[in-house]
Amino acid sequence: MIDEDEPYVVPVNFGYEEGHIYFHSAPEGRKINIIKKNGRVCFNVVTDVQIDDENGCKVKYQSVTGAGLAHIVEDPEEKVRGVKALMRHTLGHEYDFPLKKMDSVLVVRIDIRDIKAKHGR
Repeated sequence: MIDEDEPYVVPVNFGYEEGHIYFHSAPEGRKINIIKKNGRVCFNVVTDVQIDDENGCKVKYQSVTGAGLAHIVEDPEEKVRGVKALMRHTLGHEYDFPLKKMDSVLVVRIDIRDIKAKHGR
């Protein structure tokens, strides 16, 4: 994200569904203020990192990097879909999030416009 003229990076728990990344947030704070002003964001995910120290410290990994436009989700049904996607990614299975808690959760959807994958072996 860009806050005025400075980059701002913050880690988030996320879920992916149908070309969108979803994450949750507190309803207030720097991240949300930035998104409200300028929703253009970049993201990066690195997984399966292994260091092969027997072969010159080669690093094995998988990564995805991209850019998109972040939106605060207002539709209650989409908020539920977003939280469910996040929980599937985090827990590895379905989780029924109590609907009464959805009012206290802010959900952000990133519409991906550019994405690239990379791996090192």
